[in-house]
Amino acid sequence: MLSVYVFSYLVSKTRLTESRVYEVVKRNSFGIYLYSDSWNYVILAIGFMLEGERLLTNNADAIMLYIVRFVVTLLVSVGVTELIRRFKFRHLC
Repeated sequence: MLSVYVFSYLVSKTRLTESRVYEVVKRNSFGIYLYSDSWNYVILAIGFMLEGERLLTNNADAIMLYIVRFVVTLLVSVGVTELIRRFKFRHLC
């Protein structure tokens, strides 16, 4: 808990909080929380269909899977949240 607080405090003192990416994440943070986790399972299923057990036994593949999961779930959950906001489905986000 302390490390997250310190990290957040340090980020708040930088110019990062003025960036467009930060604003997108801040605006969609609840949607990221709600919708990103379920996409992890889709990515894992696709990865196992393509690579099998090798996906988690090879370090390079595991690192790549981690990065892909982070980026894809972030982008998809932001996209879903923006679509929900655009079509005004108020109780989904």
